[in-house]
Amino acid sequence: MVDPQRPKVNHAWDGKWVWTDAHGKQPSVTLYTRLFSPSNPHIAKVDAAYRAFEAKLRQNACVVCHSPDNASKQNPLLILSYPNQALSLRHETVRQIKEKRMPPPAGIFDDQERQQLIELAQTFAVAGDQALAYEGEKITSGKN
Repeated sequence: MVDPQRPKVNHAWDGKWVWTDAHGKQPSVTLYTRLFSPSNPHIAKVDAAYRAFEAKLRQNACVVCHSPDNASKQNPLLILSYPNQALSLRHETVRQIKEKRMPPPAGIFDDQERQQLIELAQTFAVAGDQALAYEGEKITSGKN
């Protein structure tokens, strides 16, 4: 419901899809460059690994449930469509795919497809560990 007391603000679009501000060209398409220091040599590897992993997640409809709208009513909600949250779930994701817990009830039916997803998830997890270790983060779960 719209609050009738809320003042209306007229906005006019300037016709620009991209622009340059003090931070450079906007909008900036980034997955991991802003999460890590510019000197981190693992950023490109994490970015490429996530893009490959995320593409396979989409093929298997994983982001239907693991997305901000929480259509599956997860509690807690585990979001894989946001790169920073996928990074924090990297080892848990590998574990759940290996244990055929995702998607419920019995995982990905096609073993070859599931194995490909596991390999992409592991590659992403390793790259994430390397990038985080470079930043001085303690890596607590490297078991894949």
